[in-house]
Amino acid sequence: MKSWKKEKKTVDVVCENCKKVFSKVKTEFKRSEKNGKKHFCSLECSFEYHKTKTSEKKCKNCGAILLKNKYNTFCSRNCSASYNNKGRNGEKRIFSEQGIKNIKDAIKLKYSIEDYYKNPNYCKECGCVLEYKKRKRKFCKIQCKRSFDKRNLNEYQKYYRESQFTFNISYFQNEFDFELIKRFGWYSAKNRGNNLGGVSRDHMFSIKDGYKNNIDPKIISHPANCKLMIHNDNSKKWTNSSISLDELKKRIIEWNLKYDEIMRQ
Repeated sequence: MKSWKKEKKTVDVVCENCKKVFSKVKTEFKRSEKNGKKHFCSLECSFEYHKTKTSEKKCKNCGAILLKNKYNTFCSRNCSASYNNKGRNGEKRIFSEQGIKNIKDAIKLKYSIEDYYKNPNYCKECGCVLEYKKRKRKFCKIQCKRSFDKRNLNEYQKYYRESQFTFNISYFQNEFDFELIKRFGWYSAKNRGNNLGGVSRDHMFSIKDGYKNNIDPKIISHPANCKLMIHNDNSKKWTNSSISLDELKKRIIEWNLKYDEIMRQ
């Protein structure tokens, strides 16, 4: 029995599959009894029992044998809808011939390409006519969206962009832990490589604190303010700073003296 279960009240139960007597936490026992579920001493017994019993269970609508999931009542959503709709007595609406014609004309008008181009939608950035299949969008392409967003940033968003690191870390071999990159790789989102446990660059004095204290973005984006971290740890840090502003300024002075030629490029 697991350590956390030893402090709980237990009851002796007979396993439905192997008929072995085992202890089960009382609250779990009551929950299973309330929901009409059987008791098993292990996952193996549960799988073995339901593997033999699933062939006996059939779809309530079409009678097909249920194999995928022991808790299913129907073999598909279609069967579920068909079965549940049998007993429904909805209000029946009777339309005249003119009413049916009006509905058909409205559908044709809604989905007509010719009618759309009489009164089309336009891209918010470049003003070109949006294609029919893109008629519900605001921009014709991603470049237009980026240009529009760039011109309509608020003050913090502008500061955030200006504070991003743009230097090449390979110029500073002795300052960063390159073994961390070799081991975990660079962080990338799910749609850009899916390495969520990778390494990212952290602002030791955070961008948020820089914005609050009206600090020059060049100071925030300086290499001396950069630290390599596992991205999950970086996310937990959030907008907190790990060093003070005075410490950062001191690091920048030492950094510029040490890498004078590189920093002047």
